[in-house]
Amino acid sequence: ALAVTPNGESLYAASDNGKIFQYSRDIATGSITACSPPTIACGSSGDIYYTIIVSPDNLHVYVAIYSLDIIYQYSRNATNGTLTALSTASVATGNGPYDLKISADGKFVYTLNTIANTFSVFSRNETTGLLTLVSSPAVGGACSYMAISADGASVYAVGATLIYMFVRNNSTGA
Repeated sequence: ALAVTPNGESLYAASDNGKIFQYSRDIATGSITACSPPTIACGSSGDIYYTIIVSPDNLHVYVAIYSLDIIYQYSRNATNGTLTALSTASVATGNGPYDLKISADGKFVYTLNTIANTFSVFSRNETTGLLTLVSSPAVGGACSYMAISADGASVYAVGATLIYMFVRNNSTGA
């Protein structure tokens, strides 16, 4: 899983060896340089990572770990791009978190839980970055990917033969 910060200054790569690789990125050339330290712990070797996202304000990073049914939560140092685990390092999801999205306003995080056939809606404290579960509605079938419409009004999940649509409340995220 890979993510570039919205401001383009950092790149993060989550791998199945229990680490997130941290890089600073030259905006002009796109070249990357390992941060110091070059990695931070995230789960353990053999865990399955599918998605890593950065908040729109560039302050927090979230990693969905499919094999553990959790999202790891990190703060991001705006000066050097390094990550630090939040005071509550992880939050539980439904079974099999596969895809992870954040609303454009940065107030809500969503994960599609492929084994549970649900998606989890989390409110995001914009100061601390901590996530709090709001709801876990059923999807209706096994889905792998999701998207939030640009206006924030809808959440879509795609299964093998169907696309499911959910009306999204911009105030509660649900």
